[in-house]
Amino acid sequence: MRSFISGLAVVLLLSGCAIGRESALRVENGSLKDVVDQADAAVRNSEDRNRVLEEQLRGEMLLRTAAEERVVLLKDAIQRMRGAVSVEHSSAYDSIRDGFEINPQSGAIILSDAVYFASGKHALSARGKENLSVLARRLGSAEHGMFNVRVDGHTDNQPIRRSNYRDNWDLGFQRAQAVQEFFSSEGIDSSRIFIASFADTQPIASNSTAAGKKKNRRVEIQIIDGEVERE
Repeated sequence: MRSFISGLAVVLLLSGCAIGRESALRVENGSLKDVVDQADAAVRNSEDRNRVLEEQLRGEMLLRTAAEERVVLLKDAIQRMRGAVSVEHSSAYDSIRDGFEINPQSGAIILSDAVYFASGKHALSARGKENLSVLARRLGSAEHGMFNVRVDGHTDNQPIRRSNYRDNWDLGFQRAQAVQEFFSSEGIDSSRIFIASFADTQPIASNSTAAGKKKNRRVEIQIIDGEVERE
């Protein structure tokens, strides 16, 4: 009887060890499965992030391509709208620009945003309207009736993030349009006024400094001699 009990104890002990090992294996297998599931989820998340980044990159490339195409179209339009000032009109041309800041490269009148516009907006300031009234009177005189006007909006390279404007192209265009509308309200025939936006593509100073950015935020007014070619 004693040997039977001893044998039974051994069997129970071995069974307990087997059950314990089986439980341990189940726990270990469950832990490994959790690790594998977590790794799979991480891979899926990584793939999802990569897809999102690839979509963002494609979007940025499309925007850049569209911007480059817009610059080409604007440059072509400018070439068609740029009339060389004739010798007989040169004196009248100079009298229009007298007293205004001039871009030495393009000969255009510079309207700095610090003087002519509310900060970060396209609305003309009171001082800006006062200065533009002088220019409007000159353009409206019989002496200067042969000239057309092109108003170009320029910005620095700081991206617009929190604003009512879609981007710098939009801000440049809105400011040029504000000048156009002011000239029209002062009696300048709207058929003589053309507008364009160049955003940050034609800087006149380095955008690496605050002073340079300030100079690049501007509107330029080109005085164009003769009839503008129309398609």
